[in-house]
Amino acid sequence: MESDVTTVRADARYNPTGITVTAGQTIRVTAPGEWEDWGRIVDANGYEKTLLRPFTLLRRVRSAPWFRLCGAIGASEAHLFPLGNEASHVAPASGPLYLFANDLWAMYWNNSGELEVSVVVSD
Repeated sequence: MESDVTTVRADARYNPTGITVTAGQTIRVTAPGEWEDWGRIVDANGYEKTLLRPFTLLRRVRSAPWFRLCGAIGASEAHLFPLGNEASHVAPASGPLYLFANDLWAMYWNNSGELEVSVVVSD
């Protein structure tokens, strides 16, 4: 079992955790606090807004709300998955774990704040 607390900045497309996972391991996160999407303050579960509905297919993780804490295996779009305030997910691949706020690729410039996220990886 590996665990760490890492800072996840809202304005970064990929926040390295320093943790490498193996496919099939369980990733558990606890992410208290709030961050900001262009003046809207939200927690790691994110939010939905009717006005933004036309853009939902452009979110990095389409199935997750805006600003939901999400994960990636490797700094690529190949293995992305939603997390949230308190969540667990089975690693879909092996590699370094990154975390990020779910947003449009081109819109990270208007994000601010950060979360202190506890990450525990186990078999």
